[in-house]
Formats: sequence, structure tokens, C-alpha cells
Amino acid sequence: MATAGLILGTMAFFGTMIGCIPFLGWMNWFNVIVGVFGLMFSGYANSRSAGKPNGAAVAGMVLSITAIVFGTLRLKLGCGII
Repeated sequence: MATAGLILGTMAFFGTMIGCIPFLGWMNWFNVIVGVFGLMFSGYANSRSAGKPNGAAVAGMVLSITAIVFGTLRLKLGCGII
């Protein structure tokens, strides 16, 4: 699960960076959703590791949260279209 969360978080993060290019802002609708799933998978994997944090799960959570925040801000800035 940690690996799946890391992969989804990485996809969402790089997709959000591509979505910052003008006229590609519509991609952030997809990236925010992928980021939410990455956050769920990483959070589940992190909660299952007893006591010690899983590095891949933490990295997936950081990438997913960053993608969700920047993607949402970009959608608000361009009204979800531009």
C-alpha cells in the first residue's frame, strides 16, 4: 500500500506541475482526485506500520498533500478551465 500511495502521489505531483502550464489547468481536476487516493493509500499504510513510520508512506503523503493544495489553488485561480 505504501508503494501504491507513493506512485499515486508522484503522479499527482508531476501532473499538477504540468497543470500549471497555461491552458492545461483542466488537468488539475484529475490530479486532485489522484492525490486524494494517494493520500488515502499512504495514510492507511502509515497507520498499519506499528510505531515506526514507513518512509514510502510518508513521502507519498507529502507528495499527495502538496499536489492537492497546489492543484486546488490552481483550479481556484483559473476557475478550473484555464
